[in-house]
Amino acid sequence: MLNLKERIIVTADDFGISPGVNRAIVHLYKDGCISRASLFPNCNYTYDAMNIVRQEVPLMPIGIHLTLTCGKCCAPLEEVWMIANEEGFLKLNFLKIIFYLINPFTKKRFLRQVEAELNAQILKLKNLGILINHIDSHRHIHTIPGIFQVVRRIAHYHQIDDIRLINESFIFTMRKVKSAKDILVGLVKFFILKSFYFINGVSSRGYFFSIIYSCKISPEILLRFFLCKNKNKQPYDTVEIMLHPGNPDMDKTYINSLPLEESGHLLSCNRIDEFIAAYELKRILNAQVS
Repeated sequence: MLNLKERIIVTADDFGISPGVNRAIVHLYKDGCISRASLFPNCNYTYDAMNIVRQEVPLMPIGIHLTLTCGKCCAPLEEVWMIANEEGFLKLNFLKIIFYLINPFTKKRFLRQVEAELNAQILKLKNLGILINHIDSHRHIHTIPGIFQVVRRIAHYHQIDDIRLINESFIFTMRKVKSAKDILVGLVKFFILKSFYFINGVSSRGYFFSIIYSCKISPEILLRFFLCKNKNKQPYDTVEIMLHPGNPDMDKTYINSLPLEESGHLLSCNRIDEFIAAYELKRILNAQVS
């Protein structure tokens, strides 16, 4: 039977989006604070991330961070003109995606282009020699009904079994953390993604924690969650914790090469908080195992 430490999967998202994020993620993996990373296939610093992995942490499990909202398209532009602009940059946002999906005149054509692009993103990493460990996505676009079925089909074809499922329970998480500070945006995101989970009709023995506190995982939140965790029998085999660590000070010098729509989050102090939180999580888990 797995102990608590073995049951925790700590995934660092946004690998490849900036130099600061790349260095922060590799630093955390070297120190045993995260389990794996999710790599953008199409950002300015994707190759930088891959080079660091090959030179410093070749055994770090790498998943793909699928995206329809930033970076350059990986499929030929003529095949994905609905989702990329004339320069080849992906141009979608959540509302545009929903519009294309609910519009009977665009849905089929849109999903064909989504499939072409997401498959091209996977092929890009595979052709670069990366063994894709898992699938998740930027802004959780892979969980949107319609797109989720496309992702499952592509994943099956490429023999990738691990797809992130957003099954966080409001009651389960809040009973553990007991904090309602700064969670309004997280709650809106939670209820949207949880509705997608039910519509998609999937289930998982793993628990996903960190949507309600998305991008606001602090050492205090992790401490509350894990101090309470052993008081009751848990119905989940594993717990995945999503983190967005970074180094805003480093990224300030690269601001002109960062995705404009992501620059605010990349330079946020929340990136530092989640970097520190990864060390707190390591300390908690080591204490519970010893």
